[in-house]
Amino acid sequence: MSPKVSIIIPCYNARETIAEAVRSALDQTHQSLEVIVVDDASKDGTPELLRQLSLSDPRIQVIYLTQNAGPSAARNIAIREARGEWLALLDADDIYEPDRIRTLLEVALTQQADMVADNILMEEYPRGGNRAIAFPFNQAANPIELTLLSFLASTVQNGELNFGFLKPLIKRSFLVKEGLSFSTKYRVGEDFLLFTECLLRGARLLILPKPGYIYRRRKDSITVSGRYNNSILSELNGELMERLRGNVNAAEWDALIAYQCLLDQTVEYDKFRSSLSSGSYWRAILELLSSPFMIRIAFRRLRIRARRFTRNRNHA
Repeated sequence: MSPKVSIIIPCYNARETIAEAVRSALDQTHQSLEVIVVDDASKDGTPELLRQLSLSDPRIQVIYLTQNAGPSAARNIAIREARGEWLALLDADDIYEPDRIRTLLEVALTQQADMVADNILMEEYPRGGNRAIAFPFNQAANPIELTLLSFLASTVQNGELNFGFLKPLIKRSFLVKEGLSFSTKYRVGEDFLLFTECLLRGARLLILPKPGYIYRRRKDSITVSGRYNNSILSELNGELMERLRGNVNAAEWDALIAYQCLLDQTVEYDKFRSSLSSGSYWRAILELLSSPFMIRIAFRRLRIRARRFTRNRNHA
Protein backbone atom coordinates (compact mmCIF):
# COMPACT_ATOMS: atom_id res chain seq x y z
CA MET A 1 0.00 0.00 0.00
CA SER A 2 1.33 3.43 -0.94
CA PRO A 3 1.93 5.88 1.90
CA LYS A 4 -0.52 8.73 2.35
CA VAL A 5 2.20 11.34 2.93
CA SER A 6 5.72 11.76 1.58
CA ILE A 7 7.94 13.86 3.84
CA ILE A 8 10.75 15.49 1.83
CA ILE A 9 14.01 16.53 3.48
CA PRO A 10 16.84 18.05 1.41
CA CYS A 11 20.13 18.21 3.29
CA TYR A 12 23.67 19.42 2.86
CA ASN A 13 26.35 18.97 5.53
CA ALA A 14 23.64 18.32 8.11
CA ARG A 15 25.28 15.60 10.21
CA GLU A 16 24.53 17.46 13.46
CA THR A 17 20.79 17.79 12.88
CA ILE A 18 19.54 15.36 10.22
CA ALA A 19 18.96 12.40 12.55
CA GLU A 20 16.65 14.42 14.80
CA ALA A 21 14.78 15.82 11.79
CA VAL A 22 14.22 12.33 10.37
CA ARG A 23 13.19 10.97 13.75
CA SER A 24 10.60 13.73 14.19
CA ALA A 25 9.15 12.73 10.81
CA LEU A 26 9.05 9.02 11.63
CA ASP A 27 7.55 9.57 15.07
CA GLN A 28 4.38 11.19 13.75
CA THR A 29 1.07 9.94 15.13
CA HIS A 30 0.01 9.51 11.49
CA GLN A 31 2.07 6.52 10.36
CA SER A 32 1.13 6.07 6.70
CA LEU A 33 4.14 7.96 5.45
CA GLU A 34 7.54 7.76 3.81
CA VAL A 35 10.57 9.95 4.42
CA ILE A 36 12.63 10.89 1.37
CA VAL A 37 15.99 12.44 2.22
CA VAL A 38 18.04 13.92 -0.61
CA ASP A 39 21.70 14.34 0.31
CA ASP A 40 23.02 17.23 -1.78
CA ALA A 41 26.63 15.99 -2.05
CA SER A 42 27.47 16.51 1.62
CA LYS A 43 31.10 16.37 2.70
CA ASP A 44 30.79 16.17 6.49
CA GLY A 45 29.86 12.53 6.96
CA THR A 46 26.12 13.05 6.42
CA PRO A 47 25.89 10.30 3.74
CA GLU A 48 27.35 7.71 6.10
CA LEU A 49 24.91 8.69 8.84
CA LEU A 50 21.99 8.51 6.37
CA ARG A 51 23.00 5.00 5.34
CA GLN A 52 22.77 3.92 8.98
CA LEU A 53 19.41 5.65 9.41
CA SER A 54 17.96 4.04 6.27
CA LEU A 55 18.77 0.59 7.67
CA SER A 56 16.81 1.34 10.84
CA ASP A 57 13.41 1.95 9.18
CA PRO A 58 12.09 0.81 5.77
CA ARG A 59 10.09 4.04 5.45
CA ILE A 60 13.32 5.99 4.90
CA GLN A 61 14.51 6.44 1.32
CA VAL A 62 17.80 8.23 0.73
CA ILE A 63 18.85 9.73 -2.60
CA TYR A 64 22.53 10.64 -2.92
CA LEU A 65 23.54 13.41 -5.32
CA THR A 66 27.12 13.44 -6.57
CA GLN A 67 27.14 17.20 -7.27
CA ASN A 68 25.65 19.96 -5.14
CA ALA A 69 22.46 21.18 -6.82
CA GLY A 70 20.74 23.28 -4.14
CA PRO A 71 17.60 22.70 -2.06
CA SER A 72 15.16 23.35 -4.92
CA ALA A 73 16.69 20.72 -7.19
CA ALA A 74 16.87 18.28 -4.28
CA ARG A 75 13.18 18.79 -3.49
CA ASN A 76 12.19 18.40 -7.14
CA ILE A 77 14.03 15.08 -7.32
CA ALA A 78 12.25 13.88 -4.17
CA ILE A 79 8.86 14.97 -5.52
CA ARG A 80 9.41 12.87 -8.65
CA GLU A 81 10.20 9.84 -6.46
CA ALA A 82 7.38 10.42 -3.96
CA ARG A 83 4.52 7.90 -3.78
CA GLY A 84 2.31 9.75 -1.31
CA GLU A 85 -0.87 11.61 -2.16
CA TRP A 86 0.41 14.52 -0.10
CA LEU A 87 3.85 16.12 0.12
CA ALA A 88 5.25 17.55 3.37
CA LEU A 89 8.34 19.75 3.53
CA LEU A 90 10.95 19.62 6.28
CA ASP A 91 14.36 21.29 6.40
CA ALA A 92 17.29 19.27 7.70
CA ASP A 93 17.82 21.43 10.79
CA ASP A 94 14.14 21.70 11.77
CA ILE A 95 11.70 19.27 13.42
CA TYR A 96 7.98 18.47 13.56
CA GLU A 97 5.70 18.32 16.57
CA PRO A 98 4.48 14.68 16.90
CA ASP A 99 0.86 15.34 15.84
CA ARG A 100 1.66 17.71 12.97
CA ILE A 101 1.00 15.51 9.92
CA ARG A 102 -2.23 14.05 11.33
CA THR A 103 -3.56 17.54 12.11
CA LEU A 104 -2.68 19.00 8.71
CA LEU A 105 -4.02 15.99 6.82
CA GLU A 106 -7.32 16.05 8.71
CA VAL A 107 -7.85 19.72 7.82
CA ALA A 108 -6.80 19.19 4.21
CA LEU A 109 -9.31 16.37 3.72
CA THR A 110 -12.25 17.90 5.60
CA GLN A 111 -11.77 21.40 4.12
CA GLN A 112 -10.92 20.17 0.60
CA ALA A 113 -7.74 22.24 0.50
CA ASP A 114 -4.81 21.88 -1.88
CA MET A 115 -2.30 23.17 0.66
CA VAL A 116 -2.43 23.32 4.46
CA ALA A 117 0.23 24.88 6.66
CA ASP A 118 0.53 25.70 10.34
CA ASN A 119 2.13 28.38 12.43
CA ILE A 120 5.87 28.22 13.04
CA LEU A 121 7.59 27.96 16.39
CA MET A 122 11.03 29.58 16.20
CA GLU A 123 13.85 28.67 18.54
CA GLU A 124 17.56 29.34 18.77
CA TYR A 125 19.84 26.41 17.94
CA PRO A 126 21.69 24.72 19.54
CA ARG A 127 20.86 26.53 22.77
CA GLY A 128 17.19 25.61 22.54
CA GLY A 129 15.62 28.51 24.47
CA ASN A 130 14.21 31.82 23.21
CA ARG A 131 11.11 30.28 21.62
CA ALA A 132 8.69 32.53 19.76
CA ILE A 133 5.65 32.02 17.55
CA ALA A 134 6.17 33.43 14.06
CA PHE A 135 2.66 34.69 13.25
CA PRO A 136 0.48 36.41 15.87
CA PHE A 137 -2.75 34.53 15.24
CA ASN A 138 -5.37 33.81 17.85
CA GLN A 139 -4.31 30.31 18.88
CA ALA A 140 -7.92 29.24 19.40
CA ALA A 141 -9.07 30.40 15.96
CA ASN A 142 -10.19 28.13 13.14
CA PRO A 143 -7.98 27.55 10.07
CA ILE A 144 -7.52 30.75 8.04
CA GLU A 145 -7.70 30.76 4.26
CA LEU A 146 -4.91 32.69 2.55
CA THR A 147 -5.71 34.42 -0.71
CA LEU A 148 -3.01 35.57 -3.10
CA LEU A 149 -3.42 39.09 -1.71
CA SER A 150 -3.08 38.09 1.95
CA PHE A 151 -0.11 35.90 1.07
CA LEU A 152 1.67 38.71 -0.79
CA ALA A 153 0.75 41.35 1.80
CA SER A 154 2.34 39.25 4.55
CA THR A 155 5.75 39.92 3.04
CA VAL A 156 5.42 43.53 4.15
CA GLN A 157 3.33 43.14 7.32
CA ASN A 158 5.51 40.48 8.99
CA GLY A 159 8.96 41.91 9.45
CA GLU A 160 10.85 38.77 10.42
CA LEU A 161 9.16 35.86 8.68
CA ASN A 162 6.54 36.02 5.97
CA PHE A 163 4.20 33.36 4.66
CA GLY A 164 6.87 32.26 2.18
CA PHE A 165 8.48 30.49 5.15
CA LEU A 166 5.46 28.22 5.61
CA LYS A 167 6.01 24.48 5.20
CA PRO A 168 2.63 23.34 3.90
CA LEU A 169 1.23 19.92 3.22
CA ILE A 170 0.71 20.00 -0.57
CA LYS A 171 -1.53 17.81 -2.71
CA ARG A 172 0.87 16.12 -5.12
CA SER A 173 -1.78 15.76 -7.85
CA PHE A 174 -2.19 19.56 -7.90
CA LEU A 175 1.52 20.10 -8.64
CA VAL A 176 1.47 17.38 -11.29
CA LYS A 177 -1.67 18.73 -12.95
CA GLU A 178 -0.31 22.28 -13.08
CA GLY A 179 3.24 21.21 -13.96
CA LEU A 180 4.71 23.11 -11.00
CA SER A 181 8.04 22.62 -9.24
CA PHE A 182 10.58 24.59 -7.23
CA SER A 183 12.63 27.11 -9.22
CA THR A 184 16.30 26.10 -9.32
CA LYS A 185 17.51 29.59 -10.26
CA TYR A 186 17.57 30.80 -6.66
CA ARG A 187 18.69 29.16 -3.42
CA VAL A 188 16.54 31.43 -1.26
CA GLY A 189 12.94 32.48 -1.84
CA GLU A 190 12.08 29.42 -3.92
CA ASP A 191 9.23 28.54 -1.53
CA PHE A 192 7.71 31.99 -1.97
CA LEU A 193 7.80 31.60 -5.75
CA LEU A 194 6.16 28.16 -5.73
CA PHE A 195 3.42 29.12 -3.29
CA THR A 196 2.65 32.26 -5.29
CA GLU A 197 2.40 30.18 -8.45
CA CYS A 198 0.09 27.70 -6.73
CA LEU A 199 -2.25 30.48 -5.60
CA LEU A 200 -2.22 31.98 -9.08
CA ARG A 201 -3.33 28.58 -10.42
CA GLY A 202 -6.27 28.47 -8.02
CA ALA A 203 -4.90 26.44 -5.09
CA ARG A 204 -6.81 26.66 -1.82
CA LEU A 205 -4.32 27.37 0.98
CA LEU A 206 -5.26 27.17 4.67
CA ILE A 207 -3.11 27.99 7.68
CA LEU A 208 -3.64 26.70 11.22
CA PRO A 209 -2.94 29.29 13.96
CA LYS A 210 -1.24 26.77 16.27
CA PRO A 211 2.40 25.88 15.50
CA GLY A 212 3.41 22.36 14.52
CA TYR A 213 6.67 23.15 12.73
CA ILE A 214 9.75 24.07 14.76
CA TYR A 215 12.10 26.35 12.84
CA ARG A 216 15.58 26.39 14.33
CA ARG A 217 17.52 29.59 13.85
CA ARG A 218 21.16 28.79 13.15
CA LYS A 219 23.68 31.55 12.55
CA ASP A 220 25.28 29.62 9.67
CA SER A 221 22.06 28.71 7.84
CA ILE A 222 21.23 30.11 4.39
CA THR A 223 18.06 31.90 5.53
CA VAL A 224 19.84 33.75 8.35
CA SER A 225 22.54 35.34 6.13
CA GLY A 226 20.36 38.39 5.58
CA ARG A 227 22.58 40.74 3.58
CA TYR A 228 23.09 38.28 0.78
CA ASN A 229 19.50 37.09 0.92
CA ASN A 230 17.95 40.54 0.68
CA SER A 231 19.76 41.26 -2.59
CA ILE A 232 18.65 37.93 -4.04
CA LEU A 233 15.07 38.40 -2.85
CA SER A 234 14.98 41.86 -4.42
CA GLU A 235 16.06 40.40 -7.75
CA LEU A 236 13.61 37.50 -7.41
CA ASN A 237 10.63 39.74 -6.62
CA GLY A 238 11.55 42.06 -9.49
CA GLU A 239 11.45 39.17 -11.93
CA LEU A 240 8.17 37.97 -10.45
CA MET A 241 6.65 41.42 -10.96
CA GLU A 242 7.69 41.45 -14.59
CA ARG A 243 5.99 38.11 -15.13
CA LEU A 244 2.83 39.01 -13.22
CA ARG A 245 2.36 42.46 -14.75
CA GLY A 246 -1.23 42.61 -15.99
CA ASN A 247 -2.11 39.21 -14.50
CA VAL A 248 -2.98 40.31 -10.95
CA ASN A 249 -5.48 42.81 -9.59
CA ALA A 250 -4.59 46.30 -8.35
CA ALA A 251 -4.37 45.34 -4.66
CA GLU A 252 -2.11 42.36 -5.38
CA TRP A 253 0.10 44.53 -7.59
CA ASP A 254 0.34 47.16 -4.84
CA ALA A 255 1.44 44.45 -2.39
CA LEU A 256 4.20 43.37 -4.78
CA ILE A 257 5.34 46.99 -5.20
CA ALA A 258 5.37 47.54 -1.42
CA TYR A 259 7.46 44.40 -0.94
CA GLN A 260 9.89 45.48 -3.67
CA CYS A 261 10.30 48.91 -2.06
CA LEU A 262 10.92 47.31 1.33
CA LEU A 263 13.52 44.93 -0.12
CA ASP A 264 15.33 47.70 -2.01
CA GLN A 265 15.43 49.86 1.09
CA THR A 266 16.69 46.95 3.18
CA VAL A 267 19.49 46.30 0.67
CA GLU A 268 20.59 49.93 1.06
CA TYR A 269 20.36 49.62 4.84
CA ASP A 270 22.55 46.50 4.69
CA LYS A 271 25.21 48.55 2.85
CA PHE A 272 25.02 51.14 5.62
CA ARG A 273 25.49 48.46 8.28
CA SER A 274 28.37 46.96 6.33
CA SER A 275 30.11 50.34 6.21
CA LEU A 276 29.66 50.73 9.96
CA SER A 277 30.96 47.26 10.77
CA SER A 278 34.04 47.77 8.54
CA GLY A 279 34.89 51.11 10.20
CA SER A 280 34.03 53.24 7.14
CA TYR A 281 32.14 55.76 9.24
CA TRP A 282 32.19 58.64 6.78
CA ARG A 283 30.78 56.39 4.08
CA ALA A 284 28.10 55.21 6.51
CA ILE A 285 27.16 58.83 7.34
CA LEU A 286 26.92 59.74 3.63
CA GLU A 287 24.75 56.69 2.99
CA LEU A 288 22.50 57.60 5.91
CA LEU A 289 22.12 61.23 4.78
CA SER A 290 21.45 60.24 1.18
CA SER A 291 18.74 57.75 2.18
CA PRO A 292 16.49 59.14 4.93
CA PHE A 293 14.37 55.97 4.95
CA MET A 294 17.25 54.15 6.68
CA ILE A 295 16.18 55.64 10.00
CA ARG A 296 12.72 54.21 9.40
CA ILE A 297 14.24 50.81 8.57
CA ALA A 298 16.35 50.95 11.74
CA PHE A 299 13.27 51.66 13.87
CA ARG A 300 11.46 48.84 12.08
CA ARG A 301 14.26 46.43 13.00
CA LEU A 302 14.02 47.57 16.63
CA ARG A 303 10.25 46.95 16.61
CA ILE A 304 10.83 43.45 15.22
CA ARG A 305 13.30 42.69 18.01
CA ALA A 306 10.95 44.09 20.64
CA ARG A 307 8.06 42.02 19.23
CA ARG A 308 10.24 38.90 19.22
CA PHE A 309 11.26 39.58 22.86
CA THR A 310 7.59 39.95 23.89
CA ARG A 311 6.61 36.71 22.13
CA ASN A 312 9.57 34.94 23.77
CA ARG A 313 8.32 35.99 27.22
CA ASN A 314 4.74 35.02 26.43
CA HIS A 315 5.75 31.59 25.13
CA ALA A 316 8.33 30.81 27.80
